[in-house]
Amino acid sequence: MPEVVEVEFLKNETASTFKGKRVIEAVLNNEKISNIDKILFSKILTDETLVSTDRHGKILILNFTNNKHLLIHFLLTGYMKLIKEEEKDKSQAYLAFDNGLKCGIFGIMFQGFVKFYQEEDIHRIDEVAKLGVDVLSKDFTLEKFEALIAKFGNRTIKDLLIDQEIIAGLGNAYSDEVLFLSRVHPKRKCRELKKEEIEIIYNNIFAIIEKAKRFGGASELSFVHLDGKRGEFHEHFLVHKKERCPICGSEIKTISASGRKAYFCPLCQK
Repeated sequence: MPEVVEVEFLKNETASTFKGKRVIEAVLNNEKISNIDKILFSKILTDETLVSTDRHGKILILNFTNNKHLLIHFLLTGYMKLIKEEEKDKSQAYLAFDNGLKCGIFGIMFQGFVKFYQEEDIHRIDEVAKLGVDVLSKDFTLEKFEALIAKFGNRTIKDLLIDQEIIAGLGNAYSDEVLFLSRVHPKRKCRELKKEEIEIIYNNIFAIIEKAKRFGGASELSFVHLDGKRGEFHEHFLVHKKERCPICGSEIKTISASGRKAYFCPLCQK
């Protein structure tokens, strides 16, 4: 968390609020989350204008003038929102723009980051280049998904869905929901999946993404929209962190998958 939908919301909201606006103050309060120090952070970004925003997988990319880019990975607990003057010192980093608004970043831990790069092509940046096909890109076709299933036949379907170097954007919660909707056990090997099952999983990836959009994303942990409002998708999870299956009433079970806890129904998912 946040996953593809939450970061996509932030991408669009940041663009609509700050595109074409100039940075008048750039402050890095926590140097541990960045690849530059606070002095350089301020010097590099002050007086630059936000040109556009991008997203690849779960990484939010802020593109400024002079080919300057700020990459933000929220990991599990990070979030970003508009802040008031009294909140800026509590943030890990913040940007103040010439429209009178400030944007603060909070809660980033472990491998999360706010990194700066100067590069003509953002796809040459290591953090982006190593990612797999973005789940919302035109390149993520059924044929591409089938090819990935075939290539990584010895991997479990759960592992494949959450490996950002294979498919970028899906995380633990969304993949749980996709596999439950598809009636596929998370520990099934990719090579064991039938052609029709692969197509069902592919279609349900987008079904879950659309459902998440309708409910404003998931604020299961700390995600909020730029205006501070919470999403409601987590309130409509069918299996992730649930106790009983909504279909058969069986107890939801958990297993370990790539260091995460996968939730599934032992009767409905085969």
